[in-house]
Amino acid sequence: MSPAGGTYNAAVNQEFSLKITAIQGTGPYTWEILDGVLPEGLTYNGSETGSVFQITGTPKEATTAATGKFTVRLTSQECWDDGAPADEKIFTIIVRVVPATSVLLNANQLEIPVEWVH
Repeated sequence: MSPAGGTYNAAVNQEFSLKITAIQGTGPYTWEILDGVLPEGLTYNGSETGSVFQITGTPKEATTAATGKFTVRLTSQECWDDGAPADEKIFTIIVRVVPATSVLLNANQLEIPVEWVH
């Protein structure tokens, strides 16, 4: 399968997509998440038997629990017919908070109305 596992970054409240493609064997394929969980807000097309497995969604929070480490298993027709081993890869999705954009102001550019009181 491609990519062959790895770590991927996602951001809170921003769309995320990870496409995993079968590059060997022939269909129909079976895709499974064996162990671990996806971060909250992400789902996968687990009922598909095509050559693409996709994880999509919008992560909801960035905490220790928002890091998802899981194993994806791809089983092809050869596995059922010939007893060939299934392909298994480990993926990690780390959800982070995107820092807010900060604006720096130069004191010389500020216009502050001043009212003189006598």
